[in-house]
Amino acid sequence: MKTINLLIEYNKKAIFQKLIKKHECFNKSSLLKYKISEFHSNNYNSNISISKTNRLMNFKKVREFIYSFTKKNSFWQNVYSRTFCEGIKKSENNEDLQKLNLEQKFKFNIGTIKIPHYTKQKTGGEDALAYNDRMICVADGVGGWNEIGIDPSKYSNELCENVKNEYLINGLEYNYDPRRIFIEAAKKSKEQGSATFCMCSLDYEKNYLHTVNLGDSGYMVIRDIGEGSKINYVQNLNNQEEELSTVDLKVMYKSEEQQHKFNFPYQVGSHGDPPEECDTRVHEIQENDIIVLGTDGLWDNLFDEQIVAIIRPFYLDSNKIKDLNQVARLMSEFAEKLSISPKYKSPFSVKSKGLYIGGKSDDITIIIAQIVSNKI
Repeated sequence: MKTINLLIEYNKKAIFQKLIKKHECFNKSSLLKYKISEFHSNNYNSNISISKTNRLMNFKKVREFIYSFTKKNSFWQNVYSRTFCEGIKKSENNEDLQKLNLEQKFKFNIGTIKIPHYTKQKTGGEDALAYNDRMICVADGVGGWNEIGIDPSKYSNELCENVKNEYLINGLEYNYDPRRIFIEAAKKSKEQGSATFCMCSLDYEKNYLHTVNLGDSGYMVIRDIGEGSKINYVQNLNNQEEELSTVDLKVMYKSEEQQHKFNFPYQVGSHGDPPEECDTRVHEIQENDIIVLGTDGLWDNLFDEQIVAIIRPFYLDSNKIKDLNQVARLMSEFAEKLSISPKYKSPFSVKSKGLYIGGKSDDITIIIAQIVSNKI
């Protein structure tokens, strides 16, 4: 009924008035007793009365009619997305999500930082991010849109918000596949603009990390390949115990940029590249693995070994890093300092093959996520 009333609110067409009359027998309170799977199934539960079954089937027919109508009319697609059915589906998926959360072996501990370029501090910059303990993503609004009076941050923020909503509300429908979630979120993003995008999510059944990347944002996976990440105790010259670290952090994988040409990355959005062009990967993961996800403000200014060097002292203190926000903050501050150095031979200058010298001043957005046990 919410769907029908919403349609009437927007448009008083006679066709929808007739729709309500056809649907007078529908009883909202009785419908709420049953799961969505029951009123989409052809085999209804035997304890549902015939009259209630007829009401459910009648509701299904009306819903199918609305869908067929809205599918042909783009204006009504947004209206259809707010159906009464979706409200119930959202509630049911949240229950399933909570169940999966309890069953899943791993989750993320997360630290984040977003430092706008010094010229964009009042507006907050053009980067965006979204996350929960199963999913992390960043988007970098393409600054060129400023030249025609369009704020690039509106698109990047909308895209990340849509990704988060799709993951939480419809993730089960997509089997939590980040590629499908990203594609659907991009289709629903209506702001003018474009952005690079990167997303990582944990598998709900196996020890896998699923990723999508479009453009020059990116991620890396860091692992301790030392002897069990333990501390050995040895006798020093004074016959006292001395700690000997066996920690050996290594970059297991780093995403590759997607570029049309130097400094012209793939991007999704208005007049951009299709989201289907994203690079999709699956990585086997272990407890204590560290994921560094960031926009190009990070990758254009810090080399892999510099990133590992920043993380290492925190990991030495505890292989379950206590304050990931502090790690992200130190990393971003170091990247920002180097970004304004005119003589620094930055990763960006290396990629330019001599065309550019120095760091690259830009928005810097970082998410650092460590994989930890989901046990309470």
